[in-house]
Amino acid sequence: PMTSSSDSSFLADAWTGYDAWCRSHRVVSEFLRFNPLTARHLAAPTGARVWRDRETVVLPLDGDEDAIARGYSDTQRRNLRTAQRSGLLCEESNSWRGLAAFRGLYAETMRALDAHAFYDFDASYFAGLANGLGKDCLLYLVRLGDTPVAGALILFGSENAHYHLAGSSRAHRALCPNNLLIDTVARAAQKRGLKRLHLGGGRSPDANDELLRFKARFSSTRAELHLGARILDTAAHRQLIELWRGQGGVAPE
Repeated sequence: PMTSSSDSSFLADAWTGYDAWCRSHRVVSEFLRFNPLTARHLAAPTGARVWRDRETVVLPLDGDEDAIARGYSDTQRRNLRTAQRSGLLCEESNSWRGLAAFRGLYAETMRALDAHAFYDFDASYFAGLANGLGKDCLLYLVRLGDTPVAGALILFGSENAHYHLAGSSRAHRALCPNNLLIDTVARAAQKRGLKRLHLGGGRSPDANDELLRFKARFSSTRAELHLGARILDTAAHRQLIELWRGQGGVAPE
């Protein structure tokens, strides 16, 4: 759900209209994901179950150029120096050739993490981002000479940038390419006049998640991702549960 209003009567009318649309299209239930930067979970529909899923990391971009680095941990500063001494170069790369290289790095990372098949995006997904968002979706690649060793797709809005998908070569991990990558993206977003770079959270809600700990080295500022669920047709939902039980022999809980 997205809204610029906090007026309760407007929100009630908006949800009433949306619920009517759901009934006409036989929507039984829904999953909700709320923007962690706007606290829009406060505008959740009546009857929704909303919960805090995980903490996310936000890198503020206000202040001068040096203010970004002042928020880094000592570990991040050391790793950034390692990357710079290693001869790595990070720059924007919007060619299809660059996108193919990124897809390879992303696929390698997903295999190394034993990620769910949900994250195996095909070429049409990346083409859709590039064609649909244009200059608001940019690819940044880190190279060692002519070899791409890390990359990320960054989404740009009017106030915030979002670290969307990333991948890197495990063979070059010791050179700290991801540290250079995020630093470069943060400075590019600042030059655009944006307020924040949203790095997202970890791969799980665990406070000790390895990816969350890595991102936390860039900033102490946090946001919270809230999720929600709502049943719109109780009778149909109950019927589907019974079908699940009968066909799968597994309790729906």
